[in-house]
Amino acid sequence: MASIADLAREHCGLDGARLLHLQRLVRSWGLLADLSFSDLLLFGRATNATRDLVLLGHVRPTTAQTIYRTDLVGELFSREERSLAWNVFDSPRIVEGSTDVPDAADAVRVVAIPVRWHGEVVAVLT
Repeated sequence: MASIADLAREHCGLDGARLLHLQRLVRSWGLLADLSFSDLLLFGRATNATRDLVLLGHVRPTTAQTIYRTDLVGELFSREERSLAWNVFDSPRIVEGSTDVPDAADAVRVVAIPVRWHGEVVAVLT
């Protein structure tokens, strides 16, 4: 499995301080997943021609059941598949809503939060 650094460099063109900022975030996000009883997903905007989102990282809570049965890190998602995360890249503010997840029986509540580095949105945490 590719690391967050590999994926961010290859798909998003991130490096240097922006990449270090994301690495600091994921080093401590296990506690956040446990406190929120939620899966946390970190999306980056791919720089390819189709402008997909790439899943840079995923942490499952130890305090609740995960809603994702398979590991999706490194997968590309279209605007339609992850519209809430796209909305944050387009308009950098916190967005709340719900989405369908293939492994979940019902729609899942999602909060999408911009991850900024000096005013630039470098990723979205959902």
